[in-house]
Amino acid sequence: MRHLNALACLATAATLAACAGTGSRRNAADADADADADAAAVGRAPTTEWWREVGGRELGALVDEALQNSPGIEVLAARVEVAHADARLLTADAQPILSLGGARAFGERQGFETGGRPEGVMRYRGEASFAWELDFWGRVRQLRAGARREVEAAFADEEAGRLLLVSEIARLDVSRRRLAAEEKVVAATLEANRDTVARLREKAGAGIVSDDLADRGSAEGDALQREIDELRRQRHLAELALDRLLGRDPGASDWLAAPSMASVPALPEVVKTEVLAARPDLRAASARVASTWHLSRAAALDLLPKLQFTGIASGRAMRLAPSVDEWVAQVAPTLEVPLWDPARRAEAKRRDARAQLAAAEYREKVLRALEETAAALTDLAAHAAIQQSAEASAASLAKVYRRSREKFDAGVVSQLEVLEDQRRALEAERAALRAKEARLAAWIDLKKATGG
Repeated sequence: MRHLNALACLATAATLAACAGTGSRRNAADADADADADAAAVGRAPTTEWWREVGGRELGALVDEALQNSPGIEVLAARVEVAHADARLLTADAQPILSLGGARAFGERQGFETGGRPEGVMRYRGEASFAWELDFWGRVRQLRAGARREVEAAFADEEAGRLLLVSEIARLDVSRRRLAAEEKVVAATLEANRDTVARLREKAGAGIVSDDLADRGSAEGDALQREIDELRRQRHLAELALDRLLGRDPGASDWLAAPSMASVPALPEVVKTEVLAARPDLRAASARVASTWHLSRAAALDLLPKLQFTGIASGRAMRLAPSVDEWVAQVAPTLEVPLWDPARRAEAKRRDARAQLAAAEYREKVLRALEETAAALTDLAAHAAIQQSAEASAASLAKVYRRSREKFDAGVVSQLEVLEDQRRALEAERAALRAKEARLAAWIDLKKATGG
């Protein structure tokens, strides 16, 4: 309850902060301060390799390989490069523009100016122009701030993708280990079953028992073999999925025997309130809120008069020579007043709508993050009790099965009773392994929910 109360308070505070921080009428100073805070948050990254707590060196080696070779990591890196390119495109029209040009003309001109006589045209022409928007209203600054936040969001998305990849690898590794352990348990039971069937065959041959008992035990052994085959199939599927995540050709790897499952790591007494700041997907959403706000402000400022500093230099000549027959040079500011521009007005409304959407998505992600954290805590508490009960039942039924075997060897109980006790002990031990896997998976989910 202490965890859930803390999460409820955190949810309220985060939602109120998101609502207060999404208004499109904040002043520029507040926006810049929030943007600086977002930039500091986006740069944070997990400092502990938490996955080693559930997989040791073996899982650590798998994660290191995946971070080096996984195609998913290449996709994430490519998306960051796309974000850089989009950011440069976003601010491209605000950069100084310099152009050079030249032309070669042919023919003659004839008109009023020439008195009706044909004259040769200026055959050679060159021109240079320069234009630079003066950021009088701060539109360019808003564009640059928005582009910078978009890049920060892309970096946070990359970190979120890495966290998701590591979590998926950790869960598959835990599942693979559980399947291998369960396979050993069933194989041991099958070996004991075969020993029992062999004894029954000897007794049936001597006429002490009927062949039905041996046949019944043999059928039980066949069922156990089918269980082993199914566990191997599931383990192979998990290894194929791991091959894909590691960047290997699925099915080409030679997997060694799976290590034993680790103990469930201890939980901290209190979930830190920095959980929301640690989640990379929330930091990405926060950066996008700031980005869309800056871009909305830039679109609104684009409706105001625009002042540009322009320069033009051109020259024309009849022949290629050092001299120029005619030249023009002009340097002057240019004022553009958009009295009515539907395209700019539509862009301003679109940017404002995107800002509202980013704010709503941020609030939704906050609530989802809190739900995932609370769910993982609930699962951990439940699976801890289930695992404890399952292990106690497995230990008790194992003792019952050992006593039944001893009584069967002494001829006190029937083979049916031994088979029933064997089946119960096997199911209890398998249930204990599954409960431990579920608890480890819940611990991994908690790490993912809290940002690692």
